[in-house]
Amino acid sequence: MIVRVSPRFCALLLLLAGCASDPSTPPSPAPDRVADFTPLRLGQPYLGGALEVTRFSQERIAGSLHLRTAVTNRTGSLLRLRWRFRYVDLDGWERRTRDSAMWREAALGAGEEWRWEGEAEVGDAAAAGMDWRYER
Repeated sequence: MIVRVSPRFCALLLLLAGCASDPSTPPSPAPDRVADFTPLRLGQPYLGGALEVTRFSQERIAGSLHLRTAVTNRTGSLLRLRWRFRYVDLDGWERRTRDSAMWREAALGAGEEWRWEGEAEVGDAAAAGMDWRYER
């Protein structure tokens, strides 16, 4: 049995095959790569209205990433929090050291501003962000 296929059908198949492997479609990020690096991540939804980032700057000074940050407690009560910085390199990979992975504690009174300034703990960091968690 001979099956005849029209030239239009062949052209359609070629067109569809080409669309399926379109090189202009960006590949999905690798699991270890940071897809959406945000400067501030809050561990609980409650913190979205409780904390306000009033300053977050980063600049390269003598080859090192220098950070300045300020966070204000917008609630009427004391907040006991844990925080740490996150770092990514120029290729978008998250970078951690033993020191940078460690959570630190902060207690902010009602309306109080917490400030931190210093050098990034990861030497080849291109950008930094912060994680905050509420400690009950």
